[in-house]
Amino acid sequence: MPKGQISVEAIAAAAILTITLVAVMYQANIWDQQTTFIETISQESKECTRLQSAISMIQASGENAQIEMDIFFDVNIVNGYINLENYYCEIEGTLSGELTKGTVILKKEDGVVTIANT
Repeated sequence: MPKGQISVEAIAAAAILTITLVAVMYQANIWDQQTTFIETISQESKECTRLQSAISMIQASGENAQIEMDIFFDVNIVNGYINLENYYCEIEGTLSGELTKGTVILKKEDGVVTIANT
């Protein structure tokens, strides 16, 4: 074999190693995306439960009750459901509203529960 010439076996080995590296990096990226999605759903689940609890406390409390809390996701409340981007949970009653992340106030006045951003 003349100098400076590379064998077919060496080229094949380099190609296989390159393909393997690309496949491993692709799989690692998929795992990272799945982990991020699971973490987001977990956080949204906690947020939904917090809102659910606050709404239940206001509904069970006396007149002129008020709760102020921070939410960390945009929320849509309609037809007995608290809807986040990737998660939802149920609530009692006919409360509705579109909330953006930030501080919200839940109030009970004259037997009516309302929720709104501050």
